[in-house]
Amino acid sequence: MHDSARPTEMRDQLVEQWSARIARSSGTTVEGILMQGENVLNALRDLRPYGPQARRMLELRARLSRPTMSKLEAIGRHAGLLRLRANRLPASMSSLYVLTQRPWRHFLKAIETDLRGMSRAEISCLFTAGPPKAAMCPLMTIVIPRTAGKAARPALIADINAALMQIGERHAIDLQGRAARVSSLP
Repeated sequence: MHDSARPTEMRDQLVEQWSARIARSSGTTVEGILMQGENVLNALRDLRPYGPQARRMLELRARLSRPTMSKLEAIGRHAGLLRLRANRLPASMSSLYVLTQRPWRHFLKAIETDLRGMSRAEISCLFTAGPPKAAMCPLMTIVIPRTAGKAARPALIADINAALMQIGERHAIDLQGRAARVSSLP
């Protein structure tokens, strides 16, 4: 009887050691994603005067796809707050990105929750139940000149959405932007 208990104890001890080690490295992974997000965000700010071609060059040289660049940019905008809760966050770029897309009050509530082990889909569903959203009314229309080109559009939309988030934070309201495709302007 004693011999059969020994392998079980050894197994349990090994599981405990490895799970603690993995948990410690998870924080390092989150920190790496946050650092990469900040680096992308800062690079794009520095390269903004050089136009959309500089963004494309960065994507190619950094070997990052456009969607990955956009995700990291969004994560970089929230890196300061996310870093304060890194030990509670999932070690997944996609999950962190989905978290940054939550309305501000939900984002703040979510980062107070232990999200480790939660999938991207589970994070997307956080706080969706509850009272219906307040009716939204259009406030403004932003028109970009045709000379800006299609390549500048994603970066411009990302900057506008970031500005809306900051304004929403300041006034404690949810602001939403919606991109519309216009075929011709007068």
